[in-house]
Amino acid sequence: MNRGPSRPRFAYILEAKLKRFGKILSGFIFAALSLALFSCNEEPTVMGYALLSDTLYISAVSSDKEPLLDSAVSYLSSFKMMNFGAFFVGKFKDLEALSFERFEEPLKLTDTLDFLADLPSEKILECKLYMFMDSYSLGDSLDANSLSFKIYPVVDYWSHLSNWDSVSREGIVDYSRLVGEFSETIDKTKLPKSFAIDFDKNLALEWLKKWRDYKNGDSSQIVWGLAYVPDENCRIIRRFSGPVVGQDNDASFIKIVYLDSLGQKDSLEIKAAVDKYFVKPPKIEKGEFYVQGGVPIRGALYFDVSSIPPLSAIHAARLVLSIDYARSLIGNYGMDSVFYGHLPADPQNRDTNFVRSYLGEKISDKVVFETIASAIEARNRADGKGVVIFRSADRSNELLELDKVAFYGPDAPDSSKRPKLAILYSPREKLTESVKK
Repeated sequence: MNRGPSRPRFAYILEAKLKRFGKILSGFIFAALSLALFSCNEEPTVMGYALLSDTLYISAVSSDKEPLLDSAVSYLSSFKMMNFGAFFVGKFKDLEALSFERFEEPLKLTDTLDFLADLPSEKILECKLYMFMDSYSLGDSLDANSLSFKIYPVVDYWSHLSNWDSVSREGIVDYSRLVGEFSETIDKTKLPKSFAIDFDKNLALEWLKKWRDYKNGDSSQIVWGLAYVPDENCRIIRRFSGPVVGQDNDASFIKIVYLDSLGQKDSLEIKAAVDKYFVKPPKIEKGEFYVQGGVPIRGALYFDVSSIPPLSAIHAARLVLSIDYARSLIGNYGMDSVFYGHLPADPQNRDTNFVRSYLGEKISDKVVFETIASAIEARNRADGKGVVIFRSADRSNELLELDKVAFYGPDAPDSSKRPKLAILYSPREKLTESVKK
């Protein structure tokens, strides 16, 4: 009997596996149909409604088609702290930065140095203030003589709560007494480790007397430190290293070289203890939308997504800002590559209680926030109106750089430069109705 050509062994194995798979698939189909038939007379739960609604359809909405972005503004924030590890001195365009610095009290914990309070001025051979400049700058860095500033004694109270207005009032700084000045030539290719500035030895002696008397109980004898104030012709803002609690980093100090009672040369170094910089706030024009460190100035973009049904499922939301280079001021470190956006719990209190944070990446002339869906969803559960707060890349950059990055706002004449918000969502009408009930 002719049975035809023989079949390969693997063909029989494949046929057997296909039959087994068919049986398994039939079982799954039967189970699914049974579940559907069993459940068809059951009323879906609230969660069931949500799932059914979510799978019905996905809608897309964009600020190109609907007015999702209401307005953008910039506003002055504040730093209620000091000892950032650095401070600024200088002027550039409409920015001006001055700094205050207080020093340790060398006579406080010992009596062995009390004799310095009565040291005759002629026994002081040298008195210098050493300052440490780092490489960051904003302004005319090509001119080696663009930085110059004066040093005056601070004669009244200041603290971490002080700001530009409070330290600018009359009576805080004694501008009638010049105790030092800086006008060094700066070679940006070979920045020296420190600069030595001639310092008024008579002021140093006054401080030593005050420190001794304060230790002995005269609480009126307080030394408030020094003010570093830029000259009118200054064309750059530079950054100096300051003290950091718990760290032995480069920071200003005063060095006094003197002759002791035996006629031997000796010296005393008085280190900086606390400092704080103050930046004169520039006038923020109506419609300006930018962030700037140091001052600091933050940007706020107001949105209105009330056109999206309440309690919708927000699947994705993307925000794109366009950089306005013509209105930006960037220091020698270059523009940041990332920025932060924050959602405050209360849109009326912009700088308090951030409940969401978002990272934006600089791509060419744009800053792209790929995932801000949670901000949209949070306000969709309220009245649909909210605000995103923007600032420099991180807290460190916002504290230690003065760069200004400007963005185009929703009212920019060129519509292609305006902020773009795109949202993907699914309405959940049944869930909304059930919650309302």
